[in-house]
Amino acid sequence: MPITASFRNMGTRYVATKLKGLITLEDNIIKIIDTDLLDVAPGQTVQLETFFSPKVPGKYEISLRALYNNKLTFEKQSLLNVNPSDEFSEELKKLQWKNTKSILLIIIVIIILLFLILIKKKKSRRKKIF
Repeated sequence: MPITASFRNMGTRYVATKLKGLITLEDNIIKIIDTDLLDVAPGQTVQLETFFSPKVPGKYEISLRALYNNKLTFEKQSLLNVNPSDEFSEELKKLQWKNTKSILLIIIVIIILLFLILIKKKKSRRKKIF
C-alpha cells in the first residue's frame, strides 16, 4: 500500500528533500521510513512516496516528516486500521487447532506416564509384603 506525502518548496532555491518516519504497532517499530533524496524546484510540489505491506491486523500509527536541506518539517501522524482477511482468519484457525492437538497429546502422554508409575508402585509394594 502506498504512503504518500506532499511537499511544496516555498523557497527561492532548489532543495533536496526526502521522507523520514516510523510505522508502529502497539508501540513496536514495524518499519523505518527513509526515502531517497528528491530535488524540488522553487514553487514546485512533489509527492514523496513509500510503500508498506502490513503482515498482521491491527491499528498502525504512521509518523512522517520531510527532511529538506538538513531541516525537518513538523511531524504528521496518521492511523491505519488493518482488518483480518478471510485467509488470515483461516490460517489462525488452523494454527489454533494445531496447538490444541499438541496440548491434548502432551496431556495424554502425561496421564499414561502417571498411570505407569502408579502400576509400578503397586507392584513394588506387593513384592515387599510377600
